[in-house]
Amino acid sequence: TDFTGPHMQDQAFMSVAEQSQGLSREFSFDLVHVITYVGFRFPGHYWRMPLPLVWGPIGGLENTPWRYFPALGLRGCVLLAGRNVLNTLDKLLLRGPKHAFRKAEGGVIAATSSIREQIRRWYGVDSIVRCEIGRVGETSPVDIATRASDEPLRIAWSGLHISRKALPLLLQALAMLPRQVEFHLTVLGEGPLTRSWQHIAESLGIGDRISWTGKVSRDEAVETTAKSHVMVVSSVYDLTSTVLVEALSMGLPVICPDHYGFSDAVDDSCGYKVPVSSLATIRDGIAAALRELYENEDRRRDMARNALKKSDNFRWEATGQLVSDIYEARLELHQASSR
Repeated sequence: TDFTGPHMQDQAFMSVAEQSQGLSREFSFDLVHVITYVGFRFPGHYWRMPLPLVWGPIGGLENTPWRYFPALGLRGCVLLAGRNVLNTLDKLLLRGPKHAFRKAEGGVIAATSSIREQIRRWYGVDSIVRCEIGRVGETSPVDIATRASDEPLRIAWSGLHISRKALPLLLQALAMLPRQVEFHLTVLGEGPLTRSWQHIAESLGIGDRISWTGKVSRDEAVETTAKSHVMVVSSVYDLTSTVLVEALSMGLPVICPDHYGFSDAVDDSCGYKVPVSSLATIRDGIAAALRELYENEDRRRDMARNALKKSDNFRWEATGQLVSDIYEARLELHQASSR
């Protein structure tokens, strides 16, 4: 289907829902679970079906705080300012989400705790928090190497090179470190801002301590990240970063801003969640965390071991069990109300 705008999207979802109605009569479905692209705008018309509804994981309700806009550049400011405005209008005016949230009450899954608060604020419905990202299987044994005292702290950063990923916050934090703090940063990925970020690194006097991999295969990215001592996530707008979860599963402590899905994924045992009251506090928090890890290798190793344990929270098996429990509760309530 060509989704060319809200009107066409509404028509497309209505068509799918109508087909689902027909299939439901043929196969006698017990329940509907709407899994979108982790968005709240277009839940379809499944709420019209006479079946219990589960919806989620859901994201996308949060606006980007205006205090972050100086880090975004002109293009980033225009894109995210427009998104903020549209986001607010959609929460106020779109009828589909309002109907779907009411119908799915008791079976709404929020991708993050902050999304849960947004759902409660805008739609008056409680939800269950479960990250939209997962991994398969048990934690693989990882040999957590000790960083020698004369070895630089190897830092990994990974993502698209776009404004909301805010790599310059990390670059500025690195430039603040005392000269005796030896480090090497590996920047994975590429994008429209790669050249600009490289110029920033050179202007800060740290260009010789950074490797830029460009676009690499997933296997190469995993191998490079696994050789690092710490992962830094600097995004000023995100949901839950895939690379964050992967870093935990490799036994890497994570330094990240204390917002969005990062707040749920990281705790004091496996990383540092830095204050987000301003861009300066994010930058300063990253710098302080890196210095502490450089000066306290025992602390870093403890965090690495705890990161492996934390990554078990993201196993798909655990997500499957949670969803199964939600299904059972929804079906039990539906059957009770039908008697």
